[in-house]
Formats: sequence, structure tokens, C-alpha cells
Amino acid sequence: LKPKPVADAGLDQSICAGSSAILRASGGSSFKWSNNATTSEITVTPAASQSFSVTVTQDGCEATDQVNVNVKTLPVANAGLDQSICAGSSAILRASGGSSFKWSDNATTSEISVSPGTTQSFSVTVTEDGCEATDQVNITVKPKPIASAGVDQSICAGSSAILRASGGSSFKWSNNATTSEITVSPASTQSFSVTVTQDGCDATDQVNITVKPKPIASAGVD
Repeated sequence: LKPKPVADAGLDQSICAGSSAILRASGGSSFKWSNNATTSEITVTPAASQSFSVTVTQDGCEATDQVNVNVKTLPVANAGLDQSICAGSSAILRASGGSSFKWSDNATTSEISVSPGTTQSFSVTVTEDGCEATDQVNITVKPKPIASAGVDQSICAGSSAILRASGGSSFKWSNNATTSEITVSPASTQSFSVTVTQDGCDATDQVNITVKPKPIASAGVD
């Protein structure tokens, strides 16, 4: 009477969707898996949780064992919507879909603040129950306009100066005027600043108006 072999298909395993599991059988000299593989060690990539059985043979006698491969669903990573910012500004990125996070800049919080100098993409890997997924967000960096309030001027007291701004599609002067060209009549030396806006980005420049006192004319006594 020949003893039956003791078949062992290995311990049950858990894998993430899309990953593989290595199954190792023992207990005999030949093997036949339920997927028709005939080696003691096989690699399987089931799309869903599945059981695999192996029949081992030793000295003409057979025995069977089974191993379960649990397939865990991948998390749904979300790095947030693409954003546009002005050069020199910051963007707040918020990731979701997992219990832990790893950004491409090595930050490990779900929410980060970034200030890229040029248009750049940031990716985040989220992890849930040992499984990972990655998503990407694009940050478009718009150049700041080049604001110009014009050259400094000198005027005589009681006169006016015409200021002409350029560099944007809309304008806001420090005296609340909103046209590119304004006329000012300061009583004393004064600076005027203008904020120009182009494609949602702002820049500011300043012009100085020097007011010269009028001379006191005298033609002498009658």
C-alpha cells in the first residue's frame, strides 16, 4: 500500500488588480494545475478573485490542493482639475481616492501648494489597502504682462500731464481711472501707479510727475 502524497498549493494570496501572483506547489514529483500548467511554480494574473487547484503525483498516487487568489480593486486616483496661474503665483492641488498620497515632488499630503516657474505637470500616486493608482494634473503658467506707465515728467504748477500706460488689455490707475491714457494736474510732485491686466494676469508700474513752482514775476514799481 503506497501512501498518498501530501499536496500543497501554497498559502492564499491577495493581489491588486492587474498584478500577478506566483503559486508554488509541493508534495509530489509531477504537477497539474487547473489552468493546465504542469510546473510546480506558475504565475497567474486573474482579473477577479479566483481559486487554483493543483494535482500532485508521487509514485503513481495523486492528491489535490487548492489556493485562493484574492484580487483587490485598484483605487481611483484623482489629482484634481488642470489649472492656469500667472507667473509668480501658486496653485493648490488636492488629490483624492486613497488613504495615502505621494506626489511627484515627494510631498505626502493630499493637498499641496506649488509655484512652478513654467508650465508643468504633477502626478500623484494614491494608495488604498495596499493597491496604488496614479493621476496627473497640468498647471499652465501664463506670463505676466510688462506694465509701462510711461516716462517720468516735469510740469509747471497749474499745468497738466498726459500719462499713457501700455502692456495690457485693461488698466487701473492709482486715481481709479480705467483708461490707458489719463490727464492729471497734481498740485505738488506726485507719483501715479497703474496696474495693467492681460489674460487674467496683473503687473504694475509707476510714473513720477515733478511739479515745478511758477516763478514770481515782477516788473518793478510804477
